Amino acid sequence: MLKSVAMAITQKDIEKLSEIFATKADLEKLTEKFATKADLEKLTEKFATKADLGKYMTKADFEELKYNYLDKIMKKLEDFSTELKLSFSQYQRHDEKLEDHERRIKAVELKV
Repeated sequence: MLKSVAMAITQKDIEKLSEIFATKADLEKLTEKFATKADLEKLTEKFATKADLGKYMTKADFEELKYNYLDKIMKKLEDFSTELKLSFSQYQRHDEKLEDHERRIKAVELKV
């Protein structure tokens, strides 16, 4: 059978424990060197939080936007390029007709 032993902590034991473990006074001295919870809460006012970042696009949102709209923009550019080539082609034909008409007018003027 086990006998119950009552032990009391002596002043000497308390002194030894306070040498090994930090006391309340020791921890209060550390608050001067390290940030406290209150200090960190003040800092959150200056920086973005997760909630703040939720307002902005994520990488996935950007990728989706890029693929959806980039394809549309590229299609519009291709259409514009094709239209520009056709307009230039028409301009060349009109220019050739004008030159032909000028040659004919000069020929008629020389005969008259």
